[in-house]
Amino acid sequence: MSMFLRSALPILVMTVMLTGCINGAQVRHPQPPAPSPTPAASPTTTASPTPTPTPTPPLSPAPAGLGPGVTLTAKDLSNTNLRGIDFTGATFTSVTFAGSDLTGVSFRNARLTSCQLVSCNLTGVDLTGAVFDACQMPSLSLVGFGLVGFTSASFTACQLVSIDAHGLSFQGMHLQSCQLVSSDLRGCNFTGANCQGSQFVGSDCTSAIFDNANLRNTDFTLTIVDGATAVGADLTGAKGNLP
Repeated sequence: MSMFLRSALPILVMTVMLTGCINGAQVRHPQPPAPSPTPAASPTTTASPTPTPTPTPPLSPAPAGLGPGVTLTAKDLSNTNLRGIDFTGATFTSVTFAGSDLTGVSFRNARLTSCQLVSCNLTGVDLTGAVFDACQMPSLSLVGFGLVGFTSASFTACQLVSIDAHGLSFQGMHLQSCQLVSSDLRGCNFTGANCQGSQFVGSDCTSAIFDNANLRNTDFTLTIVDGATAVGADLTGAKGNLP
């Protein structure tokens, strides 16, 4: 072998080896970065619909023929505008006044039997000498309406349940066999009132005055009577938390 071949042989061998390595190697392409995980969509909170208030029905105009001395039987005067009408000496039997506007109405010397007065506007109502017999008057507020002649009115066997009468004067009134149940009677003045047979069950009579009142056969079960007085009252047959 010539000197030239001997010197070139190592170079040839290395060239062949490099070529084989290059041909046998796998060409690795750079991989794209893994996409970031998509954040989970937060659940959409659906707002609760705002409740639509029940519209107050418009008041009906007062029917014709109403006035002093009128006699009405089984008449529905609910949601009626009766503002300022003079019912002096009128007679009402089984008449409904639910939701009516009685502002400035005069019931002077009127008689109401088995009537319903529910959610009425009593601003400035004149009750002088009015007689209520077996009437239903639940949840009425009698405070702050400037009632005229209230203490001269008479109530017999009336349902005065859950009324607000705090601080009101019932002095000398006729309140016989009435249901004054679950009512706010704080600070009321019943001095000399005839409450015979009435029920005050569950009412708040804190600081009420029952001095010289007729409380015969009354029921004060579960009644709050803290600070109430009944000096000289007739408590014959009365039961419950007596003042």
